[in-house]
Amino acid sequence: MPTTWRNIAGLNFISLNFLVMAAALALGTAVARAADGTLELALPVRCELNKTCWIQNYVDRDPGPGTADHHCGSLSYDGHKGTDFRLSDYAAMRRGVRVLAAAAGKVRGMRDGVAEKIGGRRNAAAIKGKECGNGLVLDHGGGWETQYCHMRRGSVTVRTGQAVAAGQTLGYIGMSGDTEFPHLHLSVRHNGKVIDPFDGREWGENSLCGLDAEPLWKQQIQAALKYRAGGLLRAGFAPRKPSKPEILNGEFAAAAYPRTVPTLFFWVLGYGLRADDIEEFLIVDPGGEAILFGKRPPAGRSKAQWFTYAGKKHKGKAWRTGRYRARYRLLRRPTGGGSRRIVFEVRKSLVLR
Repeated sequence: MPTTWRNIAGLNFISLNFLVMAAALALGTAVARAADGTLELALPVRCELNKTCWIQNYVDRDPGPGTADHHCGSLSYDGHKGTDFRLSDYAAMRRGVRVLAAAAGKVRGMRDGVAEKIGGRRNAAAIKGKECGNGLVLDHGGGWETQYCHMRRGSVTVRTGQAVAAGQTLGYIGMSGDTEFPHLHLSVRHNGKVIDPFDGREWGENSLCGLDAEPLWKQQIQAALKYRAGGLLRAGFAPRKPSKPEILNGEFAAAAYPRTVPTLFFWVLGYGLRADDIEEFLIVDPGGEAILFGKRPPAGRSKAQWFTYAGKKHKGKAWRTGRYRARYRLLRRPTGGGSRRIVFEVRKSLVLR
């Protein structure tokens, strides 16, 4: 009997004939439960939150055509039914970040072998019915299950019917299926209904903006999972106009360039941009003179991930030798009005020789 992969990230998953549904057997490993029988979840990725991995998208809690995460923010998209734990770039993905079982359970179904597409346009026809990419579903008993998507091809380490312990390696974060950046998509369900692990409520139910939340996460990791409305993924200098694919490939990581480069750019890759945010750039030369300063609105629409830069062309033959410093700030007006506040700030330096 085929396993049905349910709707994840707003995409319908068709039945996969090569996956076999595990029978409703008692789990071979103890599952962590709260007093009321609610599933307790550990972190499903082996990385340091907000340093080597980030939560870019949460479950969409707006029941209509709009978008809202559990904190009434914009870190989601219409119909999204999971939590996205992302890496900064392809280089981090290639180094390898493990996907872990969020709780003990038994593998109901798995898939591996879906090719990964890095850069360029995705072939929708080639991944139709496989939008989740490589991944698996764990049955935790009591009607609870978790699903893990977009894993690296050939990395899935478990098989259908296998009992796994909480924290056991399931594979590695990848870019298989329908995704534009390397991440793990984790979906939690109870009796077939999607549950937001950050407040314990069903998908489609209006959020209370973080109030009265009963998260499914284990108590000891809730501080690390504290909500952030946006943040920095990577930043640095480039000797010419950079492109997003180059940044995602890990390029422009040098700490020094020749003083003869014709242009000097400062670039930022971030997440959680809102339509009315303001960007502020500053580049200072070794003598303390601001060679670039300015504020500007972004593209005019909210973005889960965005790439931005500002630069200066040298008018003479060469730049001054020494250390150049740059600062970037993302400024946002609080809900309800008031002066703009700093969402995040990043400072970097570069030596021109």
